[in-house]
Amino acid sequence: SKAKPYDGSPYRESRCCPYSAAFSPDGQRLYLAGYSMYSGMSYGRPGKRWLGGVTVVDYEGDAPARIFTGDLNTDSGLTPGVACDSRGNVYVTDYAKDVVDVYDADARKIKSFPAKKPTYIFINPKNGEIYVFSWYVGGYIWGILPELKAQMGQVVQPTLTVLKSLDDPKPVVSY
Repeated sequence: SKAKPYDGSPYRESRCCPYSAAFSPDGQRLYLAGYSMYSGMSYGRPGKRWLGGVTVVDYEGDAPARIFTGDLNTDSGLTPGVACDSRGNVYVTDYAKDVVDVYDADARKIKSFPAKKPTYIFINPKNGEIYVFSWYVGGYIWGILPELKAQMGQVVQPTLTVLKSLDDPKPVVSY
């Protein structure tokens, strides 16, 4: 059968796309996180599926993306945000576990620090401040992951929290 052209409807789209991207400080690697796709309707609303993990692709050449961390299985985790600092460390938001995990360029976890429902993250390259953005992220995963299932119905307030640095990730201010 002949494929139909994409009509722009997010409810019929089945491609899996990343939510967040970050270049390494040398511009050689691109990290992609927050892979999600719509998967049919649930209770009259479009159902979103999340793939747990982060991929990395070398910017030069034709090599395909490879798994950096996680497994990229459907509904295995909720890691929507990724960022890199000036030292090449990779920050990954783990929404379900309320933490930010930090890895070196070889995918070795070097640190974790708490963050309430971290969705997006940015690192100031000049002073190392960490900006963690939080808001509600939906999908089937709320009924699947035990960490989220226990929190169903709770309100996630949109916030921006500024943390001092990786060496001292204490909150400086929250909006």
